[in-house]
Amino acid sequence: MTDKTEQKILDAALKIFSEEGFKGATTRVIAQESGFSELTLFRKFETKENLFNSVLIKNREDILEELDSMLVDKEFEDNKWFLETLIKNLADLTENNFEFVHILVYNKRQIAGDILMEIISHISQYIERVSPEKYTDSQVFALNIFSFVYFVVFDKNRRNFFDCDKAINEFIDHSVKCCNIS
Repeated sequence: MTDKTEQKILDAALKIFSEEGFKGATTRVIAQESGFSELTLFRKFETKENLFNSVLIKNREDILEELDSMLVDKEFEDNKWFLETLIKNLADLTENNFEFVHILVYNKRQIAGDILMEIISHISQYIERVSPEKYTDSQVFALNIFSFVYFVVFDKNRRNFFDCDKAINEFIDHSVKCCNIS
């Protein structure tokens, strides 16, 4: 359980690591963002690497909990309904956890890659259990969906070149067509 000081530092670090990456983020800026001194930051986490890993581990727990509550086993009438539900839920999950997902996608540290693959694996297992259609490689399909959703949410949060909802609906329609589902 994290205390209030640690949580404020973790929240600030999440924001700064998302904006600047691990190398670009400084403990001075993270401390300023959190409202505490660098000395407090180092007393709580000792190193920038420990702080980064703590951000990943804390947010990993939160996103997997949210993912598990979202990926409820139920029967779908057809694959269009299944894909629409899955893709829109993943878009909401990504939007709600954008800073964390952005760190996972753009960070080359092993722990970030492991967490990202754990999320993809959760989605893949869900697809295998629940989808009315059987895909040849649910892991690749899960990665495809997650990648597209991340890109659209990234655009919405950082660039805003196109309509997020329209892009997601078109992706659902194309996914249904690609799977020969009507």
